[in-house]
Amino acid sequence: MGHQIYFLALLAVCTLAALAFGGAAERVGALMLLASVAVSALVLSPAASRYTGFEGVMFAVDAAVTAAFLMLSLRTTRFWPLWMTAMLAVETASHLVGLLDIQGRAARIVYAILVQVWIYPLCLCLLLGTIRHRMRVARLGADPSWR
Repeated sequence: MGHQIYFLALLAVCTLAALAFGGAAERVGALMLLASVAVSALVLSPAASRYTGFEGVMFAVDAAVTAAFLMLSLRTTRFWPLWMTAMLAVETASHLVGLLDIQGRAARIVYAILVQVWIYPLCLCLLLGTIRHRMRVARLGADPSWR
């Protein structure tokens, strides 16, 4: 339970910072990240059966979020959405571990870690993108979000 509190605190800080201090691209990215976490929480398998096999619904959610961040990457002048797209692609591909016929608690833990660990660097990437936006605004006076 402790790691969930840390995750929610990090998510809150990063997304609130992006919403309050980011440009349009950072705000869109923050809303997409929040939406993905909310949808993931809604479709999460029951704890007893979670990560015992391929999590198809979670795979679909992660694939959709990856596609959304790819679209953001193509439309924005920022580089951070491309980094987030790459991390999300690795996270989505990590679901393929669930297709392997491996048994035991260790296999469930490895699958869970492979899928869950990416949210931390995703949050930090959004925060870094927001900080860099503020630095560009301070230096240049403006920082257009869109191509």
